[in-house]
Amino acid sequence: MIFGVLKESGSDGSRQKRKAVRGTTYLWPKKEIPYRIVSNTFSENDMLAINAAIAEWQNYTCLTFRRATSSENNYVSINNGGGCYSNVGMIGGPQTLGLAGGCRVKGIIVHELGHAVGFHHEQNRPDRDDFVTINETNIQAGLMNNFKKYPVEAVDTHGVPYDYRSVMHYGGYAFSFNGHLTIKTKDPQYQNVIGNRDGMSFFDIKLANLMYKCSES
Repeated sequence: MIFGVLKESGSDGSRQKRKAVRGTTYLWPKKEIPYRIVSNTFSENDMLAINAAIAEWQNYTCLTFRRATSSENNYVSINNGGGCYSNVGMIGGPQTLGLAGGCRVKGIIVHELGHAVGFHHEQNRPDRDDFVTINETNIQAGLMNNFKKYPVEAVDTHGVPYDYRSVMHYGGYAFSFNGHLTIKTKDPQYQNVIGNRDGMSFFDIKLANLMYKCSES
């Protein structure tokens, strides 16, 4: 997509993002994502979670996450900044992936790495209105942008269907100010499915492999 300069905030109320970048400008060359750990405050358990999330992306796709060399300019800078957030795709130069205290669990890190790979949020897809209803009156002031529907020209779904189970989908109460649903699924059986932070879904894996043409590797 075209929104590589935008950041997202986590569903805990910190700042957030959107599903795959259109075109190749924001994809990482050679299917390699260089990164640096720039915080010395990550605990041993934090590092285990970061490494487990990276391993999940590497195990199910053709992407490689590797430590950036001292001469590289384009890389993901993983730090303990406020909130859970990341740029979308490669934007050029160092780009921050923030993991505040509440973000340092594998599923959330998988989600944030998804943004770095080039994924936007599932509920921002152009076809989202066929699958969910956004209850704008329940959303915290100033956070409506997290629920914006993007136009077809901005999002490339690669033919992958809307995915309630995506690790990139918000939960039903994301950014609610009153304890009521902000996202209601059109199919009630999926209401408690959205917001998965267990790991990548089948269609997350499929989309990443289509985006990066893994079958051609």
